[in-house]
Amino acid sequence: NTFTTPLLSNSTSYWVAQGNLSTGCISTSRTAVSVIFNSSPAAPISNNVSRCGSGSVQLTATPPNGATVAWYTVASGGTAIATSNTYSTPSLTTTTNYYAEARNISTGCISATRSITVATVNGSLNPGSISGDENICYNSKPNVNGFTSVAAASGGTGTLQYQWQSSIDNTNFTNISGATIATYTVSNTLTQTTYYRRSVKTSVDAIQYSNVITLTIFNLPTASNPIDNARTNTGPVILNATASSNATLDWYDASTNGTLQTGGQGVTQFTTPSISRTTSFFAEARLSNAPGCISASRLLVVATINGSLTPGDIASSQAICSGSTSAPLTSVTDANGGTGTI
Repeated sequence: NTFTTPLLSNSTSYWVAQGNLSTGCISTSRTAVSVIFNSSPAAPISNNVSRCGSGSVQLTATPPNGATVAWYTVASGGTAIATSNTYSTPSLTTTTNYYAEARNISTGCISATRSITVATVNGSLNPGSISGDENICYNSKPNVNGFTSVAAASGGTGTLQYQWQSSIDNTNFTNISGATIATYTVSNTLTQTTYYRRSVKTSVDAIQYSNVITLTIFNLPTASNPIDNARTNTGPVILNATASSNATLDWYDASTNGTLQTGGQGVTQFTTPSISRTTSFFAEARLSNAPGCISASRLLVVATINGSLTPGDIASSQAICSGSTSAPLTSVTDANGGTGTI
């Protein structure tokens, strides 16, 4: 009384006849039995969605005409968690997959597959960190290698969009034109202390700011108050000069370029090498907390070498009578040489 058809792919008709078990006679007519083939609907069309931080996400799927959507947490089997084209998830803390199945409203047929929809939960937008603090000279440029991205921005939802900013008061920042990548190199010379930071945002997340980099500007140091010195005959001479605040002195043998003297680096009092003639030395001021920041010119300090002290000559001896007055004694040749006042 029952019959199982072979696998069908379209509507098919069958005819059934009645037969007598005792006589073998069958009915003179047959009854038509039709198998109506209803095709499965296509899977719904859905899009992945994302959010920043934990919370609910609204999913949307579009079914084919004449069908509705059932939502599942598994790719096959399982129990539907919602039956509408949209579904608001419970609060999510991690990225979660959902599956949308189409169901024909008239026939009850379901789609052969389910569409996967990924609900992505991104971490909060983190601006990352930067480095490049530096002390530099007035009207000069900072390190040619630029500012370093210690940690790139991360998290958030969507494409990260960088923007570098600068300020002269560390309060009011303005965007730097064209500075829209993770690193930045200052190309202009600076005449005042300037602050830099990097902002980041996405199409969804509000702007976040990194730490601040400070380029501290120092005025050019100066060397002043030269104290020349002298000695008699060959030997070293002690020279002195004064450096401006936060500076020290380097001693050279020329007003430009030249050779840094042994023992003459970073000292305000310099002992020359042994010299046999009067020699000029030059003191260059250098900031101790801003390498490369030096005085605009060098200060001349002279080490004088004097000859040996000679007593000179006086007039020849005189013979006079007792009780008489001699002629004045005269200096034929003055004393000379030596070091200091005679």
